[in-house]
Amino acid sequence: ISFNYLGRVSAADVPEELAAIGWAPTDALGKLDVVQDADMPANAAVDINAVVSDGPDGPQLGANIAFPEGLLDHDDVDELSAHWIAALSALAKYATGPDAGGLTPSDLPLVDLDQTEIEHWEHRYPSLGDVWPLSPLQSGLLFHASMTDESHVDVYTMQAVLDLEGAVDAERLRAAGQALLDRYPNLRTAFVTDDEGNSVQLVLDEVELPWKQVDLGDMPAERREAELTEVLAAEQARRFDMETAPLMRFLLVKAAEDRYHLAVTSHHILLDGWSMPLLMQDLMALYVLRGDQSLLPRVRSYRNFLSWLSEQNRDDSLDAWADTLRGLEEPTILAPVVRDADNDTIAKVSVLYDSERTARLTTLAGHLGVTVNTLVQAAWAVLAGRLTGRNDVVFGATVSGRPADLPGVESMVGLFINTLPVRVNADPDESVEALLTRLQAEQAGLLDHHYVGLSDIEQRAGTPIGFDSLLVFESYPIDREALSDAAGSIDGMTITGVGVKDATHYPITLLTVADTAIDFTFKYLERFFDEAAVSRVSEQFVRVLDAFVADPDSAVGEIDLLGADEAARIVEESGPVTPVVTSAARTLATVLGEVIEEDPSAPALAVPADAATGEEGREFSYRELDERSSQLARVLIARGVGTGDVVAIAMPRSVASVVAQWAVAKTGAALAVVDPQRWATTLPAGAVLGLTVDAVTAGEPVGDWFVVDDEDIAGDIAAMPADPVTYADRVRPVEPSDPAVVLDSRTLSNAELVDLLAALRHRYSMTYESRSAAVSRAGVDGAGARALALEQLLVTATGAVVVFVPEGVVDGEDLDGVLYNEWVTHVHLPASSLQTLEPGLEDLAVVVLVDEAPAGVLAQWRSAHQVHVASDQH
Repeated sequence: ISFNYLGRVSAADVPEELAAIGWAPTDALGKLDVVQDADMPANAAVDINAVVSDGPDGPQLGANIAFPEGLLDHDDVDELSAHWIAALSALAKYATGPDAGGLTPSDLPLVDLDQTEIEHWEHRYPSLGDVWPLSPLQSGLLFHASMTDESHVDVYTMQAVLDLEGAVDAERLRAAGQALLDRYPNLRTAFVTDDEGNSVQLVLDEVELPWKQVDLGDMPAERREAELTEVLAAEQARRFDMETAPLMRFLLVKAAEDRYHLAVTSHHILLDGWSMPLLMQDLMALYVLRGDQSLLPRVRSYRNFLSWLSEQNRDDSLDAWADTLRGLEEPTILAPVVRDADNDTIAKVSVLYDSERTARLTTLAGHLGVTVNTLVQAAWAVLAGRLTGRNDVVFGATVSGRPADLPGVESMVGLFINTLPVRVNADPDESVEALLTRLQAEQAGLLDHHYVGLSDIEQRAGTPIGFDSLLVFESYPIDREALSDAAGSIDGMTITGVGVKDATHYPITLLTVADTAIDFTFKYLERFFDEAAVSRVSEQFVRVLDAFVADPDSAVGEIDLLGADEAARIVEESGPVTPVVTSAARTLATVLGEVIEEDPSAPALAVPADAATGEEGREFSYRELDERSSQLARVLIARGVGTGDVVAIAMPRSVASVVAQWAVAKTGAALAVVDPQRWATTLPAGAVLGLTVDAVTAGEPVGDWFVVDDEDIAGDIAAMPADPVTYADRVRPVEPSDPAVVLDSRTLSNAELVDLLAALRHRYSMTYESRSAAVSRAGVDGAGARALALEQLLVTATGAVVVFVPEGVVDGEDLDGVLYNEWVTHVHLPASSLQTLEPGLEDLAVVVLVDEAPAGVLAQWRSAHQVHVASDQH
């Protein structure tokens, strides 16, 4: 027996040449037999060709059975056909019975589920028909949805609005929407995560379209537009339950007797921008056909793409990304500290690049053999570099993700796009032309690797890839004319407008829509930016593009971001210019990180032998300091400590106090040093947490203080990873303008603190070879207390050694012995201690007094040492 199943065909699959004739063969008037030569050898005793045809009443199975009459007669074949039909009928009857059906692992080749898991999902979702994995970006969006607080808007809820005029049949639209869900399996998916954290999408066979109608026709005309805006905004703000299908809903708003607005709201996890116009055209076609899908081409399932993903060589692609990102040292963060944490508003600034400028830009792209998208990415890279003070930057870019070797991918509906990092190292001396051609080549080399996820790339690269800006380049505007044509003949209904509203979680997103005049839209979160800041960014971005076109042979570093008016204003307001030496745009955490990178094995902390306790002396390296402080920092971060917070530290000068200061700096919070002798259970004003040790609290209730050497807390700290804390670990990014230290009632930003430490290092001639000690007595306050509070940070930010003077050693021979035996080069101490020592102490080069000393004592010591009084500098 030869059996050939020819597949399933619809009216849309009939060849054009047959469709044009207007008729097709039918067996209604009898069978059409082809007479073959009796001497022709038969291929088989029975040759069956079967096909399923879609018709008005649904799909229908038909078969043609050929046989040699010298071997079989018609009765034999009729009997075989009857048995076959009986078997098919019995199978169909069983399949529709209450005990039939059910999936097994072999039915679900794209996922790894056992029978117990399948039955669990079937019990919860009775119409479960298939189970699929998630694409990389789907995984990211599902994670984002799960992490977004219920009180906040999910920014990945998108909305398409069709403006309709004429006679609109609401029930017909509803039926078309339901047919749309029936047509596309991936619109009927629920996204779930099992107990082990594995996520899948469950494809349901039956899902009812959520449909709602609102009538604003009776509302006064002057209020109608505002009310419409509120209704649509509220519809988009309403969150989806990711575990309940469908993640799509329809809202029809009647604004007047002949004016309607159809809002199709969906979660971005279902669709990308390419898919939305395809879906809207299908919706209008189904409206025309009154929901009859048989006349539409068969859908190419999103499952085909997920299957394609499973067949790719991910290791090779991840290696390619790791090579691209190798050597990237730090994130590219453009957003300042959160301005308003509760503000979910997404705003935008739009710039229309007129047709003449667009033509010049397009001409340049053609001349250099690059795309307009490459020009946009390069311009953003130059701007981001200027804003952050770095040449090597990274930002996100949305790629189409539709593989060219997947048949029919251009007509598929689903989420194909992916967000990937774009790294650009723009040498200021490199010409614009060289930058553009190099960037084009680098990005072209990654085209075959666009399908892997950002988190997987980070893992393979071995470092978090930090960026807070995203570029989206769209060259597929919705075909309004096609939509209008589709609806124009339906009882006078026309589409007068189409709009799509979507967003991302990135603080700033540049959306480029390519047309005869390019439209640049800068979408931003008001949580981070205000309109004035984004307007400046948009103006500077356009200046970079104009500079590209004006002189592609010029060096990248020569591009001027200031407009003539802005430059004139700055000159006018600045007055005479005096050269000023400033620190780089760094934070305390990055300065400390540079010390570690310079020489992690160098000594950082020296604990002398203590004759009173019999403890031996010991030194700690910068690597040990880094590891201990990273562990404590992670405990603090886990408690929500981060940028903008203040953490009080009440500890005697010790290894623990240095570790605490470094840990707070790594979280991005500001540290406030509290005299341990003045410790109280109440935290200083503004502090969210306090760090202390048991020797300070002496067993008293600690309130909001964190006793780091408490047995349980010390165990929690020791259990934390000791690897370096990065920006990805922090609760919030930290910038040079963020608070770093609180001294008395004054707060210094990171930039101010770095500048101050640099100035003190220069004044005290401190180097990495220095060894610094400090002595404090009761009554030291004001400038002296501030100097002591900063001393440990000053020493460790230099890469020098902090020497801890044993408790109780404050003057005389004991202090002299510590300074001598520990080769101390710098010492902070009060005048009462200085007067018990003799000038000329070997190795001691610099003395910093934390209070006033008699003139005679100063003169005596200044003859042999540098002597500074803290009140002179702080």
